[in-house]
Amino acid sequence: MDISTEGDVSWKTCVVVDEDDNVLRIGGLAECHTVPMTLHRAFSVFIFDKDGKLLLQQRAKTKYTFPLSWTNSICSHPRNLKKPLEEWVDIRLQDEFKGWKLDNVAHRLKPVGKLVYEARSDHKYGEKEIDTLYFLEVTEEEKRLIKTNPDEIEAVQWVSDNELNALFESDRTLITPWFRAIYNVLRPLYPTMKKFPAVAPNDDLPVHRVGDVSYAKANPDFDHLLQLPFSYLCSNSGKAIRTMLCQAYAEIDKSISPADTKTIAALVEKIHAASLLHDDIEDKSTSRRGAPCAHLIYGVARTINTGAYNYLDGALSLDKSMAHFDELTRYKMITSTLSMLCTLHRAQGADISWGENGNCPTREDYLEMIDGKTCALFQHCATLSGFCGSQDVAAKIAPQFGEFGRFFQIRDDFANLCDPVYWESKGFYEDGDEGKYGYPIILFFEAELVAADKKTWLREKLAKEEGMSLEEKLETYQMLYEAGVLQETRDLCLELQEKLKDNLCTASPTIEKIMLKLSVADVKSIEDVKSVLGI
Repeated sequence: MDISTEGDVSWKTCVVVDEDDNVLRIGGLAECHTVPMTLHRAFSVFIFDKDGKLLLQQRAKTKYTFPLSWTNSICSHPRNLKKPLEEWVDIRLQDEFKGWKLDNVAHRLKPVGKLVYEARSDHKYGEKEIDTLYFLEVTEEEKRLIKTNPDEIEAVQWVSDNELNALFESDRTLITPWFRAIYNVLRPLYPTMKKFPAVAPNDDLPVHRVGDVSYAKANPDFDHLLQLPFSYLCSNSGKAIRTMLCQAYAEIDKSISPADTKTIAALVEKIHAASLLHDDIEDKSTSRRGAPCAHLIYGVARTINTGAYNYLDGALSLDKSMAHFDELTRYKMITSTLSMLCTLHRAQGADISWGENGNCPTREDYLEMIDGKTCALFQHCATLSGFCGSQDVAAKIAPQFGEFGRFFQIRDDFANLCDPVYWESKGFYEDGDEGKYGYPIILFFEAELVAADKKTWLREKLAKEEGMSLEEKLETYQMLYEAGVLQETRDLCLELQEKLKDNLCTASPTIEKIMLKLSVADVKSIEDVKSVLGI
């Protein structure tokens, strides 16, 4: 992400000030937000409903500072001195919450203080502001009609004080550093917010100088710094398939408690998220779930360390979270988790080796690799649940979850090439950028009727360090289409899907819901693919 692409150009100037908020000049957006940053005027608004719940926004994934971080209701800056600060708040509200009609906002704002701070988002960009802080209360009708601008805001939520505390304590939630600092300043004012006058002279506002609140200093708890890449990834949530598998198991094995199901689901999702941090580095990926990969923001070394920490912390946490079971059961849970992690890494090693050496695996080797990666973690949902419920049920369900893992991965390989919905977050044939030998590619190399020169061409393109160009991806698609391997892969996906419907779906409504999320796209002609891509 680059600052030059950020939003509306009308916001590409700032009011540069000194430490006492005296205006010096009008500065550029890039100057003010590029490290070491230039001090400029800003505002932060806390919007409450009549019950005192605070409106939070999650910054859009395209933001150049603190993408996908949760923060207070509105955070921005005036672009010049032609309007009072309160009018700029109203203007920015209409931009971030496009279509949300709030009357007379400038006169309803309650200024409660100023915060002087700086915070680096990464080595390149950050914030350095004198931030005027406002409270604003909305009616139930106004709250009901809230709308947001997806270019600015990823998501919103209304939270109570207790819910906000829980967000700050969670290692799965990314929060802007200025919000942490402001919250510490303003929290005592929440109960008395209605007592503040509707208008107050800015010169009389209390000024809180908190200095550098970059992530390393925003929270004295070192775990927060350690978990930044993990929290960033989790802030952009995925399908939660593994959580749903744990819930599906509980529908079949009635002896497991809801609390234990929730604990196991959280552990499996934690391990999955940690594996994605490492996968993106090993695959040289640039995006995950439509946002830049964590290692591109926080660095490779920190991201590797965070992933490894969460593998181990997840396994060891079972000793505490499952303390209501006997020591031997907890020992079995931990060792089975560590064993599964070893299996996962062995399978990932095979996948990496094929890409590095340019060796196409056999169909059997590829399925064995899937069994060690996707299937192993899916099966672990049942294995761990069995320790808390019935191991006889787990022994029956785990292999079926493994079959589901095969369907899930082969369908993913197919969708990478054939599903426009998949392309929206991953891009067309992302595996071509990573040199991966997915299931359709393996079928292509195994096909006896495919000319040797075509196989040589594809092997060379998959080995390119910089990945395939769009033209090469389209040529690859055309060759796969003509060889019939795309249709063959789709047929296998449908066969596996029907088998799962006959077995698991009849026993679990949740599995049926998962299947609705995992439809199998049609095979398209090259002309249709180009049309979808706008070529």
